Amino acid sequence: MWFGTETSPITFRRRPVVADPTGGTKRGDRFEDLFTRQANVRNVTGRELVEAGVSVDSIDCIIRIRDGQLPRTLTSADRARLRNQDFEIITIGQPQRSGGYIEMTLRRQQGAT
Repeated sequence: MWFGTETSPITFRRRPVVADPTGGTKRGDRFEDLFTRQANVRNVTGRELVEAGVSVDSIDCIIRIRDGQLPRTLTSADRARLRNQDFEIITIGQPQRSGGYIEMTLRRQQGAT
């Protein structure tokens, strides 16, 4: 898979844990910044999406970030902000020990803010 040498800052976001009036905890309604990393970005072309059988209007990209303690806490419930646009995290690959990176697939639905 080809990634360019240019990097873009990406901010990962998560809903904070808030106290529930019943004494428990729950996730808040809004996403807050968790941490920022530099990422190599590869946009998935329309041809690749058609070959995969995806028929939705979306913008997909694959990112590669350095492995570390914080990136290993990410889940598909988190979000990412890349190039001033919000993306949902679709998949998170296993950390590559030989290269020291983690790959993730991000998706932004067309018409989303």
